[in-house]
Amino acid sequence: MGHGLAVLLHHELASIVDEDVETLSDRLKTREVELGSRDRELKEREKELRQRDRVLVLFKVDLEQREREVAARERNVAVVEHNLAQQLKQIAKTEAPAGPGRKLGRNEPCWCKSGKKYKNCHLPQVG
Repeated sequence: MGHGLAVLLHHELASIVDEDVETLSDRLKTREVELGSRDRELKEREKELRQRDRVLVLFKVDLEQREREVAARERNVAVVEHNLAQQLKQIAKTEAPAGPGRKLGRNEPCWCKSGKKYKNCHLPQVG
């Protein structure tokens, strides 16, 4: 009877172990498929990140170049403003302002530099 009981126990254990091995095998295959899918997804994301990094580097280079161009333009504008200020100073020195002591004639150019005669521009109208 001991031998029969041992064979029965062995047979029951073998069926349980075989069932568990089959279940584990199925789980393992499912898990391998999931891991393969995740691996492909991660590779695609890494590829996308590398591409975005390249685009970001190009944007940074473009931005730096534009900043240099803006700085150069600002320097040029400053030089032009300085030159214009110097020209205005020279013009102001060479032109004698029409002071209150000097009386303009009716047909002289107007003091406001409009290009009109004084009589047609700022001469007070009587009447």
